[in-house]
Amino acid sequence: MIVLIGSTKGGAGKTTLATNIAVALSMVRREQGRDVLLIDGDKQESTHEFCQDRAETRNGELGFTFMQLHGQLIRDQMASLNQKYADIIIDCGGTDNPSLRAAMLVAERMIIPVMPREIDIKSLRHTISLISEVRLYNPALRPSIVINAGDPTGQDNEATKDEIKTRYLTAPHGSSDWIDPGIDVLDGVIVRRKALSDAWAFGLSVLEYRPRNSDAIAELIKLMAEVYGTDIQDIYDGDTTQRARAYA
Repeated sequence: MIVLIGSTKGGAGKTTLATNIAVALSMVRREQGRDVLLIDGDKQESTHEFCQDRAETRNGELGFTFMQLHGQLIRDQMASLNQKYADIIIDCGGTDNPSLRAAMLVAERMIIPVMPREIDIKSLRHTISLISEVRLYNPALRPSIVINAGDPTGQDNEATKDEIKTRYLTAPHGSSDWIDPGIDVLDGVIVRRKALSDAWAFGLSVLEYRPRNSDAIAELIKLMAEVYGTDIQDIYDGDTTQRARAYA
């Protein structure tokens, strides 16, 4: 599956999310004899920086394949790449740019990180408008919103979900020309935790970083189970299996 982590809003934490998903997914796929490709489509190159740090920390071993592609190359190369890799994760966005549009044209899933702040909620209208436009050419695109860098107490996270649904995903009362954007809000929330930034500094996922943060790991796995299905959850459920202990 081709999954895009992106939006038109910068600073939403998409690269941290994309890299953590790539690492976790590579652990699962390695056991299945499959490879994961992570593409950096953002000219800020934050994913590239993460991978450089990761290679240094892990003696050159990333655990997945990494490449940089921008603009129309993302679309042009995807047919051949999709034949070689079981899963492709694309990190791009921050603005409405050619890379984001190209990625949206080839992606099957789009994960849109939104922080629980009014400025981030308001910015969603630009991303939703772009989704409506791109869907004319890629009707199979399935976009989902995830609360990222959320409130540790949980109260703001649920309020943000409700606000998004009310403002953008529900027909206004009495409206006859409203078009459903076909976007859902994921149950899982990635909470703002120090473990995420500490792991990032070494090019690691929260699954690998020590000391272990059980809450951060559980949040990542819950999100991935919503996106990728039960095979992800089966790997990480419980603390009694050898695989669960190794990865958690």
